Amino acid sequence: MSRVNVSQGHDKPLEDVREIVGDVAEKLSNRYGLKAKWQGKDSIHFKRSGVTGELHIHPEKVTIDINLGILLGMYASKIEKELKSTMAEKLA
Repeated sequence: MSRVNVSQGHDKPLEDVREIVGDVAEKLSNRYGLKAKWQGKDSIHFKRSGVTGELHIHPEKVTIDINLGILLGMYASKIEKELKSTMAEKLA
C-alpha cells in the first residue's frame, strides 16, 4: 500500500476554503468515481476501490492523506504531483 500526503498553506477565510474544497471534491468524484462525504465542516472522507483518504481544512493549511492500493500505488508520484498543482492553483 502506498501513501500520498500533501499540504498546502492558504490565507483565505475558512468559508471560502470550504467552498473551494467542496468544488474540487465534487470534480474528483465525477472524474474518478470517488465517493466523497463531509465529516463535520472541516473534513472530507473519500473512497473508491483501491483508494481511501481524508482531506482536512485547518486555519492556515489544507492537508490530504491518501492510501492507495497495490494497483494504484504505482501512480503515487503522479497523483501527488497533480494534487500539489491543483491545491497550489486553488488555494495560493
